[in-house]
Amino acid sequence: MEPCERTLTNYVSHVSPVSPDDHKHTATTDTRDEAERVGRELYQSNANYRLLANVMEHPEFRDFYDTFLADKHKREVALMFMNLYAELENKSLETMTGYQKIAIVDKLVKHPGVRRAICHSSLPTLTQDNCPR
Repeated sequence: MEPCERTLTNYVSHVSPVSPDDHKHTATTDTRDEAERVGRELYQSNANYRLLANVMEHPEFRDFYDTFLADKHKREVALMFMNLYAELENKSLETMTGYQKIAIVDKLVKHPGVRRAICHSSLPTLTQDNCPR
């Protein structure tokens, strides 16, 4: 277990109702209440934490995160697709629907030469071998 992961696991075991290591351990009400109070204050005073909480608590985004962003390689590929999608919005002279954008993204990534160029320009860590096919 990595040091950051170990620290996170240790902290979670103190504030969550059930520890990941011991399913019988229950966090104290005081600890959970303190985390609730501090979290509410941060949510109200810090726009970045508010945005993080809103996005991560949204079921559709959470499903997207669990599917595409939890794994490093999948995250790189997802970011490449998201950047390409956003670039279409920025470069288009006309407003496109989401359907039109995904159709264009699909056409671009299905062309081997274009896909390779997109991979290498948007994410240098993607190689020819692990660029999406």
